[in-house]
Amino acid sequence: MKARLGFALLGLLGLTAFAPAPFPPPQRRVRPPEITQESVQGTWRVTSLVITRADGQHTPFNEWATHVRVSGDRWEFFRNGSPVVRRLFCIDATRKPAHLDVDDEARKGFGLIRRQGERVQVIYAWGTQEARATAFEPPPDGHWILTLQRD
Repeated sequence: MKARLGFALLGLLGLTAFAPAPFPPPQRRVRPPEITQESVQGTWRVTSLVITRADGQHTPFNEWATHVRVSGDRWEFFRNGSPVVRRLFCIDATRKPAHLDVDDEARKGFGLIRRQGERVQVIYAWGTQEARATAFEPPPDGHWILTLQRD
């Protein structure tokens, strides 16, 4: 009797040795970043440029530039077809929201960048990384908000 029971247990254990492998866990879909250095390449029309105010009465600054051309790591601002200024930039799409660093020869800017439908919006301030906004809403006082639409 013990021999049969031992043989039966050995048979059951032997069967599990040949059981099929479990299915692999489903792959988690990784969402691509909403905005990247590559996705902003091209020519954009400036739809809005304002300086933020704590009271919500932002100061328009639209006459400064009409277009932005993004090529590689450079943003070139134009006013009515003539170049105004060129700046180096870098987008860190691994951050949420994506971080934008701007390098003007005389100063540095730190901000956030996001896509809103067909538009791209940037909020930034000149100074140090501590000046970087932490969110778009509500905007901190004294920051620039640039809104672009692909031309």
